[in-house]
Amino acid sequence: MSWPALAIAALAFALALLPTRRLFLAGWRPAPLAAYLLVLMALATALLLSRAGIRVVLPILLVLYIAPFVGGPEIVARTITRLGAGRGGRGARGIVDGVAGPSDAGPDPEASPPAPPPDGDA
Repeated sequence: MSWPALAIAALAFALALLPTRRLFLAGWRPAPLAAYLLVLMALATALLLSRAGIRVVLPILLVLYIAPFVGGPEIVARTITRLGAGRGGRGARGIVDGVAGPSDAGPDPEASPPAPPPDGDA
């Protein structure tokens, strides 16, 4: 590998670390962060090697790169929390333990009837 290609790869890696750090601060786990970094690096490499794919790869690369900065850590963390709730994890809309829901059965048939109201004679 030539020195200019190695320098370009190092520069692409350094630039990919910026949004990755932003996502790390938003609370992403290491495995999705590594996958995000590898996708950014693969897209950057594809962009450098193939000039014909620039119309497809460049917009995807820009969206993936800019989204963590535009959304901010709070919005990205909230989005990840919602996605985690849909995959069986406990997110923002998780199940609360120990809370009984409303009963669809209607009134209890074994319950005693309500007491009659007092007559008003005192």
